[in-house]
Amino acid sequence: MTGYEIVKRTIEFGSPQRMPRNTPLFGGPTDFFWIELGVPKFTPRKPGYNEWGYTSLKTEIKNNGMPDDLPIATWDMLPDYKWPNPFDEARYAPIAERLKMPQAEGKYVHLGWFMGLFDQVYRLHWFEDCMVDFYLEPEKMHFIIGKVAEFMLAVIDTLAKKFPGHIHGVLLPDDWGGQTSTFMSVAMWDDFFGGHYREIGKRLHDAGMHFWLHTDGRVNDLIPVLIDCGLDCVNLPSPHVVGINEIAERFAGKLCFVNGIDIQATLVTGTDAEIEEEARQLCLKWHTPKGGFIPCDCSNLEPIGANFHARVVGLNALRKYAYGLPPLSEEEVASFKWK
Repeated sequence: MTGYEIVKRTIEFGSPQRMPRNTPLFGGPTDFFWIELGVPKFTPRKPGYNEWGYTSLKTEIKNNGMPDDLPIATWDMLPDYKWPNPFDEARYAPIAERLKMPQAEGKYVHLGWFMGLFDQVYRLHWFEDCMVDFYLEPEKMHFIIGKVAEFMLAVIDTLAKKFPGHIHGVLLPDDWGGQTSTFMSVAMWDDFFGGHYREIGKRLHDAGMHFWLHTDGRVNDLIPVLIDCGLDCVNLPSPHVVGINEIAERFAGKLCFVNGIDIQATLVTGTDAEIEEEARQLCLKWHTPKGGFIPCDCSNLEPIGANFHARVVGLNALRKYAYGLPPLSEEEVASFKWK
């Protein structure tokens, strides 16, 4: 099987010959080929701001930062807001160039971090104000959510038109939960976001692409709705928050999981034995004989407060339980370079 076939069969429960590899550290060439959109030329709202009109505040810890000086901070700013153009050719030029590379042959081509719907909305209008305005200004919230969704759908349609059959999956980063539940009711989520998510899922599937989602928090009760929206594959970075057993009992065999060790708890404070046991549980309970599980390594350690030793323990545990491979030394992992 090619890498593309292994990933496709894993997501669609088609009995792949092994679990997919998203890093050579799992014992061979990766099955994925990653692409990303370009950023067109634009006139910033202020010097250094991005095309959506905001900047980011960062700390000494390497991370994406928090959005600041938002362009629709108050509703009187909405009429003058300039929405980005989804059809700008420069947005797609990097993808066209990457798809020409021989490394793409036979791989699962993945737009691994597209954009989230609410993730983008609260970068235009403050998160706290969004939460209030779902009640106080629902028409305005529906409007800006719809405009962001319109942009996302236009990009998906353009990708499908420009690169038919060459892009296989698209991931949205949208965090929907806190430590105990989603931060809005499932009914409210469906009212404001469900229709757009369903249309995103439909457009992706019509184009032969899988719908991937990264989402933090305890989103257990939202998952059935997400499946109804067409979600194929989900990354739940905190298995302890959602519950390994609960997710297995409710959703194993219905949704593909791309996951590593819990980045909020186990990878940060767990013992070596706890890290290894979690890897075993994930491979045992979220994987099925027909597929449904894609292991992943965590290399972005500083933002989550984990150390390199913990990463290596987790990596080796996944090598052991997912692929039957012997451990790598810390020196081998440290010297690894993507080619």
